Amino acid sequence: MSTQVQYRRGTAAQNDAFLGALAEITVDTTNWVLRIADGATVGGYTLVGLNATQTLTNKVYNGTSVSVSGNVTASGNVSGTYLLGNASLVTGLSASKIFNGTTEANIGTSGGNANITVGGTSNVAVFTTGGLVITGAISLSGNIVSTASNATANIGSATTYFNTVHAKATSAQYADVAEKYVSDHAYPPGTVLDFSGDKEVTISSTSHSTSVAGVVSTNPAYIMNAGATGDAVVEVALLGRVPCNVVGTIVKGDRLVSSPTPGVAQALNSVLYQPGCIIGKALENYSSEQVGTIEVVVGRV
Repeated sequence: MSTQVQYRRGTAAQNDAFLGALAEITVDTTNWVLRIADGATVGGYTLVGLNATQTLTNKVYNGTSVSVSGNVTASGNVSGTYLLGNASLVTGLSASKIFNGTTEANIGTSGGNANITVGGTSNVAVFTTGGLVITGAISLSGNIVSTASNATANIGSATTYFNTVHAKATSAQYADVAEKYVSDHAYPPGTVLDFSGDKEVTISSTSHSTSVAGVVSTNPAYIMNAGATGDAVVEVALLGRVPCNVVGTIVKGDRLVSSPTPGVAQALNSVLYQPGCIIGKALENYSSEQVGTIEVVVGRV
């Protein structure tokens, strides 16, 4: 007949309180695992079971894979060649870094910036709540497209700007090239100005003035002298089409000059022509002794 062997057994709590003899084996009937005593450690040492929930201390697994249906929690390091999964969540990483050699992604504080180090060079890319900061060149094979509303996003600013833009072609929705001048007043768009007064420009009020500077731009496509400062700075259209205040009878194509009406243009009287008095050419007909506004091409006389 075969011999039946039964080991000393008891609940997990009973095993935890039991001090067995050296090499004595007991059975934990709560978790159905074996425990081996060393004669000195209360509770002994638990052997790994297949279905039990256990705390493993200083254990090395030499198998090919471990399958876990729930969470894996560790108070120390989890190391290996790869960390694989469906990549839906990787959270609670106390080290805050993912790295390979001298290249790393670093999230220094909870909810803080994400910093990318490449080849030992720190902050090659920094992701912040305000946007992305890049150190070095940005190489693109596609387009840069604004996701904001039209005419709301800028490239650079008045205080932080680029040096040189190299491009094959550019395009703009607005129509004129303007330059900023310091003025004695913040004149509205369409106003005809002279190079005169206490500042660089002032409102024109002389017929056929040879000091005429141009017309205050409405929506310039390009602005020069962007750093100009003063109590009043106006953008004067130098080239392109711009709305202009006019008076009198004007035929499309007429050359326009300043008039006695302050800030308003009129058609050229060829008898009174002097070099330097032309503002531009009319793009529309107009006929009224009341001041109105028409499109004018400046810089083409």
